Amino acid sequence: DLVFLNSYGEVTCLTGHGHRRWSVQAGSGWSSLDSGSAQSEVSTVVPTLRTMELRVRGGNNVLLSAGAYSANILSPGGHKLESIDFPAMPNLDLQVMDFNADGLNDIVLCTAEGHYGYAQVRHFSTVPFTGLLACLLVAMISVYVSLHGTGNRRVKRGTEVID
Repeated sequence: DLVFLNSYGEVTCLTGHGHRRWSVQAGSGWSSLDSGSAQSEVSTVVPTLRTMELRVRGGNNVLLSAGAYSANILSPGGHKLESIDFPAMPNLDLQVMDFNADGLNDIVLCTAEGHYGYAQVRHFSTVPFTGLLACLLVAMISVYVSLHGTGNRRVKRGTEVID
């Protein structure tokens, strides 16, 4: 597949035969300055379009597209997974590395004002909590049944007991 990013912030994926697979307005565009104006090397916006592994040496590849004011992480199917707003315009392409050694790749933004790091945060699922809640529910039901019975037996009062 071929993936393109234009200055309007549109990311387009084409097949090897030139047919459009998907196209999405990612919002990571930029505008070029007039060629006649004096611009320094620092004020030049460098857009980024690259693949990124979510984990270090992992197989989950996503697309990272960045323009002047924001970056977007797209799935291989073209769905927007995450957006990042920049504090300043990038003057180098975004760097992907694991700078906090947690096994997840992070993004480094280089601007004229400094370097900014965007770290992935590991979110644990609610499966363990749901499992504990299910165990608690089973325990409560078993205690209720053991104390109150199944309801088939009728408890006789002391006056109803025949000696």
